[in-house]
Amino acid sequence: MAHAAPAPRTRRPHTAGGTRPGPAAVLLPFLIGVSYGFWTAAVERDAHAITTANWVLGLVSGIALAVLLFALHLVSPRLHSGPRALAWASLAGIAMGWIHSLSNTSLLWNVLLSLIVAFGVYVAVYYHSYMTTADADEAATARPALAAAARDRERAREAVAGREAAPRLENRP
Repeated sequence: MAHAAPAPRTRRPHTAGGTRPGPAAVLLPFLIGVSYGFWTAAVERDAHAITTANWVLGLVSGIALAVLLFALHLVSPRLHSGPRALAWASLAGIAMGWIHSLSNTSLLWNVLLSLIVAFGVYVAVYYHSYMTTADADEAATARPALAAAARDRERAREAVAGREAAPRLENRP
């Protein structure tokens, strides 16, 4: 007697985004947090003997940064380019400002360095997310000339590949 095949097992997603974070999504924030914690403890030590307070400050700073990195990594794919870049830039600027403030430099220099780091991260993340998400496609279709050029390139590719493009009736200005 023939039996029906068992139904495939489906896994429920563990995050609100619908996908399970991979090992790199957990490992990378952990490693960055550990590095940041050791760096914080070393900066706070300032050539003196290692104390429990140095280790506690490094541990708390590293855990805080790792948790924030992990949370931002989970939330940022649902954000548009601008808010995503602003979130990553804020985290980078605050992290750099905090660790640099431990070296007993002036407040003005801490703020300036944080803003420089935040601006660089903002530009890089905005460019990356804008060029790799649907925002780039939306920008191309928002301008009729760019959309028409994209259609012409697609027709040329189809013609070169030996496939004749079906005639399309369009109203172009």
